Amino acid sequence: MKNVIAQLLAVIILNVFYADVKANDFVKDQAPTRKPRAVKSEYIGFKSAKINGKIPFLTKTNLLFNLIGKPDRLSKPDLNEYCGSFYNKVFKLASVKGVDAEIYGDTAVVRSINFKKSPDFSLATRLINLNHNTTLADLKKVFPNAVKSSVLLNDVDMGKTVAVHIAIEKELEDSWLLLFQNGKLVRIDYYRPC
Repeated sequence: MKNVIAQLLAVIILNVFYADVKANDFVKDQAPTRKPRAVKSEYIGFKSAKINGKIPFLTKTNLLFNLIGKPDRLSKPDLNEYCGSFYNKVFKLASVKGVDAEIYGDTAVVRSINFKKSPDFSLATRLINLNHNTTLADLKKVFPNAVKSSVLLNDVDMGKTVAVHIAIEKELEDSWLLLFQNGKLVRIDYYRPC
């Protein structure tokens, strides 16, 4: 009798877990914390992607601050907790209006655009303009394999999201990490593996 009750309890727990994991039609049945992999045949070139169609993710610090505004402060990251910096040298972090960047003196590398905080920003590419109105269905038209490989990701800042990795270049491990909630794009990260 105890065996039957234990088996029924296990089945109920698994059904509750998998019902939560299947929250989106575009998402495979995978553990919610697994990092998606970029599909190498589909990519958005690092140099061709521009914030609001104007400046690239790697730019001059003054150009970035002219577009997004000056940060209230620059902070020094804890390198024990910060993973995948663009250059292997000392930098400061700037955060303004939902845009996070690594600052290396006169050079800035944008790491993230949070569309919940900055719905006026976009990432213009040759194939698609990514902004707060971009849906998974829109992305699937241009990057079907990347969307097919999407997974659920419990992000520290955003909570439960659908994560889509899109390669930056065919030969690089770096990728764009696009996070969706309720079918809409909420954040784009420049993702570098540790």
